Amino acid sequence: MRVVHIISGLRNGGAEAILFRLVTNDPENQHTVVSMMNEGYYGARLRDCNVDLVTLQMPPGKLTAKGLFQLWRALRRLRPQVVQTWMYHADLAGGIVARLAGNNAVVWGLHHTTLDVQRTPRAIRLLARACAFASRFVPSRIISCSDEGVVVHRRLGYSSEKLVTVNNGYDVNEFSPSLEARERTRSNLAVTKDTVLLGMVGRWHEQKDHENLLLALQLLKTATDKSWHCIMVGPGVDEKNDVLLSSRKNKYLTDHVRFLGPTDDVPALMNALDIHVLSSAFGEAFPNVIAEAMACGTPCVTTDVGDAALMVGTMGWSVPPSDPDALQAALTTAIDAMTDTTSWNSLQVEAVARVTSHFALPGMVAAYSRVWNEAIRQA
Repeated sequence: MRVVHIISGLRNGGAEAILFRLVTNDPENQHTVVSMMNEGYYGARLRDCNVDLVTLQMPPGKLTAKGLFQLWRALRRLRPQVVQTWMYHADLAGGIVARLAGNNAVVWGLHHTTLDVQRTPRAIRLLARACAFASRFVPSRIISCSDEGVVVHRRLGYSSEKLVTVNNGYDVNEFSPSLEARERTRSNLAVTKDTVLLGMVGRWHEQKDHENLLLALQLLKTATDKSWHCIMVGPGVDEKNDVLLSSRKNKYLTDHVRFLGPTDDVPALMNALDIHVLSSAFGEAFPNVIAEAMACGTPCVTTDVGDAALMVGTMGWSVPPSDPDALQAALTTAIDAMTDTTSWNSLQVEAVARVTSHFALPGMVAAYSRVWNEAIRQA
């Protein structure tokens, strides 16, 4: 079938990564991606994989009459059987334009959970409520990447009968245990074999709550006598970030923590880590980094946001968000667990098996196709 995907932009983010994996690993369907802004991070990568790409060049967070008209014209020209939208802006604007262009099989995509009044911009909360109203007549189906997302948006007023969960999927050939990648990356980082390497992959954003992790690491200094080091990786998380630099200095963590910025080789990094940490405070749905770490055999400590606790199951540790004492306690427990080599190796094997059996990429691709076919039948 012909599927057009509409997304607000193609920055280096979680939903964008899932879109990229979906369209580049689905040979059964023909995909075109429409970015309401520019090519961003994934544009060139999509073109390299021979995926058709249309950019509307609208400014961030704003709709223009010209851009919406270009979208309408593109949909009239492409005549897709299904229009799949991604996240609130594209769901509402893209979904309505798709309907006006004659596309009845419209499927929305939700990649967000909590809409905290204190932390979520008012414009986003209003947009989500507008989507809740429009959900009654714009989409045929609404895909949430997490069970928690379904619960939250049902409470918000989204059409219950249209909501369905399709968990994110991961390429277990790309994300898999590799001793070579582990040794090479740790060597490049100058991390010794006996040092416990902690790490967090996540962009610089209030949602990720890097301060929570730094507070927990400050407590960890006195909670364990084992040698450890922590690296933080992601856009904006680098040695030019004055907020992070100041926080690290004030907590006397300069010798323990490094900020490395973004990386193009996440699988190698996940293999290098002993424990991956996610310290998010809110808004996560189905955090990609947890499944990516587990697929590489790296156990996770995470805050209980979105479906994170469900993802790690008994193969990791989850704690309340914004609680550095609880996060430190979980990190200490995980580090202590590493001393029992047999049990730790079993935990690593179980983590890989969980992703392979529950969150592998082919399952996600098949699930999206099933929902699209349902939307076509209903149209």
